[in-house]
Order: sequence, then structure tokens, then C-alpha cells
Amino acid sequence: TIKPKITPPAHKLLVKYYRQLRQKDMNDQKAYRFTVRQLESMIRLSEALARVHCDHEVKSQYVHEAARLLSKSIISVDAPEIDLDDPTQKLSNSPTDDNKEMDMNDDTQQQKSQNAPKKIAVNYKYYMKIANLIVQQIRRQNEEEGLKQSVIENLIMKSRSDEFENEEQLIQEQQLLRFIIHRLVEMDHILVVKHVAESISDRVIIVHPNYDPDSGNTKNLSSEVQPHGE
Repeated sequence: TIKPKITPPAHKLLVKYYRQLRQKDMNDQKAYRFTVRQLESMIRLSEALARVHCDHEVKSQYVHEAARLLSKSIISVDAPEIDLDDPTQKLSNSPTDDNKEMDMNDDTQQQKSQNAPKKIAVNYKYYMKIANLIVQQIRRQNEEEGLKQSVIENLIMKSRSDEFENEEQLIQEQQLLRFIIHRLVEMDHILVVKHVAESISDRVIIVHPNYDPDSGNTKNLSSEVQPHGE
């Protein structure tokens, strides 16, 4: 039985492809996550290709083919767009407001409809890409104490500065970033407000202690971390 050994160049390629697939996996929603098990599969597949060619060494060409086959087997799952609410506006559902609403005429109702909170829809992959960028920055800078939202926004925009062609696009992306942070806090609970403040920009935000970017699972997250007062 042929037991091929991995050559140094092949070893370097295995590491390279593993990192590339892991990074790609951070930005895509997959049927499963690319983990160490998939790395082991890539190694076994490379060894199998060497044996098919009666080769006693796992060479670079076998790793190339193994990585290609493995990447083809990872199926992307289409996800619906994510709805984002405007963090600067809130709807009031108090009984008083309901009574006032009944007395409004058609013109007033139309005006209210025009002033309703804005909503934006973004692609799921883009949403998770920004979410993971935020998580990485918070955990890298100050995981335990968290960061002010204004600091988070500056860090993210700076890291993506080469993606913007003009000032108008930069302003649009900054507004979109605030929408995303709002949803990450209020709905998905990936982010948690540790210290509230009069201004949204001044509140301190941390990453939920149970959030794992590798799994991307938010079902086990809740707003159990209670924020401190102003």
C-alpha cells in the first residue's frame, strides 16, 4: 500500500488554501462551515490523488486539485435580504397616540406616512461581512470593556476606506453602518449595549459573550447582558 508523504511545498499550499477558504467562509452563508475537519478532508483527498498516480509524495498539483474539488462541494445557501430600521426614529404605540391617530384627517395621515421610520434592505452576505468586521474590531481593541459606537464606526470606515469612490458613497455607507449596528443590538443581539448614553454615538458596545463568528448562529443569543445607566 502506498503511503504518500506530504512535501514542504504541498504543506505550504494546504495552509494557504485552508486560510483562503476560511476567509471566504466568513463572508458567505454556507450549508456548513469550513473547519479543521474540511482541512483533514483536503489532506486525505490530496493523499488519495497521489496514490491514484502511484506517487509516494503528495505534491503541489495534488493539493491544487484537492482544494478545487473541496471548494466545489461547499454549497452556498441563498438567504433573504435583511431589513434594517432607522436607529434615529422610533414608533410610539401608546394609547394616547392611538386616540390622536383616530382624529387625524387624510392629509395628516399621509404626512405621518411620509415621516415614518426609514427602512433599508441589504444582502445577507454583506450584512454578516460588516457584522464580523465589527466583532473583530471590538475583540481586538477592547473585548471586555467594549468601545463607543462612534469609535466602532470610525474603525470600520477606516478599514474599508479603499472601497469608497467618492464622499457621497462614504456618507451612504456610514449611514448604512449605523442601521446595521442598530439591528445587531436590537434584533440579533450579536452586539450588546454595556453603557447607555444620551447620544447613540456615545454608548459603549460589547460583543455578546456567547457569539461565535465561526458558527454564525444567533439563536442562542439574548439580551441577557444588562446595560448600565447613563
